[in-house]
Amino acid sequence: MLIGVLLVAVTLFFAWTRLQNIRLEREITRLEKIWHGLEIEKSRLQIEWARKTEPARLMLIGKRKFKLEPASPSQVIRVRSD
Repeated sequence: MLIGVLLVAVTLFFAWTRLQNIRLEREITRLEKIWHGLEIEKSRLQIEWARKTEPARLMLIGKRKFKLEPASPSQVIRVRSD
């Protein structure tokens, strides 16, 4: 009788650990897909940032939208750092 109960307990334990293993593998797969999507989004945002902060583009926006021109030499004040 004791051996039967022990056998059932061990069998249930192994079944439970196998189910946990399957559940965790699915969770890992789901998280890896999310991670991959985030890596793609990060790359896209880095490209967008580089494009939006490009000096030529910023100069064009400054000229068109704010009527800015490059500073003349008389407008530049040099600051010494000692």
